[in-house]
Amino acid sequence: MAYYSRNDSYSMSLNAELAYGRGEAPKSKWTKAKLIEAYTGAIKVLADFREWMDKDEYIAKLSKYTKAELEKGLSYCGWHHTGKFANETNFYGLDINDAANVLSVPFTIQTSLKEIADLQEEYEDYHGADLW
Repeated sequence: MAYYSRNDSYSMSLNAELAYGRGEAPKSKWTKAKLIEAYTGAIKVLADFREWMDKDEYIAKLSKYTKAELEKGLSYCGWHHTGKFANETNFYGLDINDAANVLSVPFTIQTSLKEIADLQEEYEDYHGADLW
């Protein structure tokens, strides 16, 4: 396993650090503020594909959701070694399709899997390492 040191702490594997750069994190790191930040990015991407969607309206409503409601948009991304003893820690990221369901953004039956994949890719490109 590839460990490297930040302040000689050896706190996580290189893959875990890269996961943070992709906007993934353990559930314990997903605060309501981080979730709102991630949803804001997702809303901006969804609005690009849904011209009728008023992104400012959806962004304004985010604070009304509970943390538990917002966590429904997270999906398991994999596990990485963390901590001094290389514990296996599950990492989660915001899935654009699940986020749309939480926000009640209508996805029609005609929404193709390719469009969903394109949305997810654009969200990841847009958000990247800025989240953490």
